[in-house]
Amino acid sequence: MPEELERKLKSKAKKKFGSIISKRARKHVYGTMRKTGWIPSTQKKKHKSHKPIEKYHDGKIEVR
Repeated sequence: MPEELERKLKSKAKKKFGSIISKRARKHVYGTMRKTGWIPSTQKKKHKSHKPIEKYHDGKIEVR
């Protein structure tokens, strides 16, 4: 669905802004997709399978 929505938004942006590569047109497409609930792959939650090693000091000995 996001691909189809993106194509429709790009065609509307081309009519509205004259180009789909202009800064305003790209902002329009991105912002509208975010409003519909779309999340970019770079901001999707990652798996919690690898927990970071917690360091803390217990007196003089560092425990890992």
